[in-house]
Amino acid sequence: MGKDKLRKFRENEEMHNVVQPTTEEVRSGLPLKGTWAKDQFSNSNGLVLELGCGKGEYTVELARRTPDKNHIGVDIKGARLWRGAKTATEEGLGNVAFLRTRIDFIEHCFGENDRKHQFLCHLRTVADIHGRIRGFPNGTRLGSIHRRRNFSPR
Repeated sequence: MGKDKLRKFRENEEMHNVVQPTTEEVRSGLPLKGTWAKDQFSNSNGLVLELGCGKGEYTVELARRTPDKNHIGVDIKGARLWRGAKTATEEGLGNVAFLRTRIDFIEHCFGENDRKHQFLCHLRTVADIHGRIRGFPNGTRLGSIHRRRNFSPR
């Protein structure tokens, strides 16, 4: 592995703002499901979820600008999440967390109490946490979306 990924993976395990469940943990229901604000952030603020957050620059910047909201960046790549988590930790931002999981498992990670909040996405389409495929106003047609890799059942 290049780019110092193994060190970043080890650091992710030690950071309080990175949640890295196994596939089995996600499929059986993440313990934080429905209780993110209370259990991860120790408050009752609303959630802003960024799907496909990459290095988390946007998630961290939103957290700086809106300290009255809790921000969660979601991405499958742990080495990418490390940068955002590290920045948030260094700056003492307590309203930022990162979830390392696949986007198609998102319904297993957020419950009814989490669903009323704001979700952001940088992909062309995304399956929302209610299981519906949603299009975004960029001209994408929904006819064959279900066959795309991120959304097809495995």
